[in-house]
Amino acid sequence: MALRASLAHIRAARISPAVLTAPPAGFVPPPQGVGLPAPPAPAPSEDPGVKEQTRGLLEERIERDAWHGILDALTRLRDARRAEAAEREIAVMGEASIGDDDDIFMGAPG
Repeated sequence: MALRASLAHIRAARISPAVLTAPPAGFVPPPQGVGLPAPPAPAPSEDPGVKEQTRGLLEERIERDAWHGILDALTRLRDARRAEAAEREIAVMGEASIGDDDDIFMGAPG
């Protein structure tokens, strides 16, 4: 939405797109939303080649919600497999009891 509004503003102001400057290559915009506090400086024993990861609260919330969705899907899959296994077990037990002489549900003497 903001991009569309920005383009409309540029057209209305008759600013040539050639005048606009693009960010340098490799530019990473700051995270959206309120940022987390900066982590403490790395200890000398830590690898200095590891790039510091800074993310805002919005990114943290999106990742958390994604993991909750994954957990929910896996839980539903586990429950479905357990229910299917229980149905198979009941079907196998039902087939095994068809030939029994002491089946109380078929009216046979018990």
